[in-house]
Order: sequence, then structure tokens, then C-alpha cells
Amino acid sequence: MKTLQNTKLSARKLATSLIQSGTVPVFDADGVFLDATHRQICNPDGSLNLDKYREMSTREYVMKDKALPLIEAIHILQKNEVAFHICTARVACENTLALLESLNVKPKSIMARRDDNDSRRDYILKTDHLKSKFSDSERANMVLIDDNMANCEAVQKINMQAINVPFEGH
Repeated sequence: MKTLQNTKLSARKLATSLIQSGTVPVFDADGVFLDATHRQICNPDGSLNLDKYREMSTREYVMKDKALPLIEAIHILQKNEVAFHICTARVACENTLALLESLNVKPKSIMARRDDNDSRRDYILKTDHLKSKFSDSERANMVLIDDNMANCEAVQKINMQAINVPFEGH
């Protein structure tokens, strides 16, 4: 598994590598190309307070999420007409969709939580989506770009490559 720092230079190198290799990228959102730490409240044990996070998923709060440097890789891929997917633990609510539109992020598909009652662990959520949407042979030519090491390790078990992008924000 590769590790990638979240910088503009890394974004350009990643995009070039993906274009040249033909590998299909699957981007996580938070901690990879979006920073939503302003609305991520933790429980005393350090886990994410999902109820508070969902409460702060109004349009006003979501539109304050900031783009991280790796968003440049997405823009380069789009400019070169390279399809990519998003696989996120967020609910793909209208506020998130509006944010993506405002940031000119146009994925081929978005795999996300079904609704606020979907409480699957990230790695289960993501592997469920990826296994149901793509065949084993398709996943062999895909790479998940994610800040959560457990997600990266999980997709390797379903025949995908992974790139870990360390993020200290959550």
C-alpha cells in the first residue's frame, strides 16, 4: 500500500499516474479532498459523534467544508476526461451534492450512506458498496484513496489497490 501526502504536488503526480496507468480511482471525501473538521465533534472515547455530525449537516455548515489539495487531482482527471468515483461515509444529501457542484467535482458515481440510520462502520460500508457495484476483475483495476487505514486494508482484501492519505483532522 502506498502513502500519499495531501499536497498540490502529490495531487498532480497522482493524477498523472492514474491517467498513464488507466487505474480507476475511487476517492474518499472527508480527509482526502474535503475538510469537514469544523463540524466533526468527538465523543469522550474519541469516536465521531454521528448525531452531532448529522445535526451539523445543514447547507450552511456543509458549504463551509473546505477543499484539500488533493481536489486538484480530481480536477486534472476531469479535464482529461478520466472517470472517477466517490465512496464516502457521508450521506450524499442535497447539501453534500451542492458542495460538490460548487467545487466542480463531478464523479461517475457516489457511493455513500443510505440515510441517517445507516450506521455501518466505514470499512464495511465501503466494501459493501464496492463489491455490489463492481466485479472482482473491475476492482483489480481500481484504487481507493482514503485517509482511514482500516478502509485501505479492507479494500485490499476485495482485490483493490489502496493509497492511504494521512489526515490529522479526525
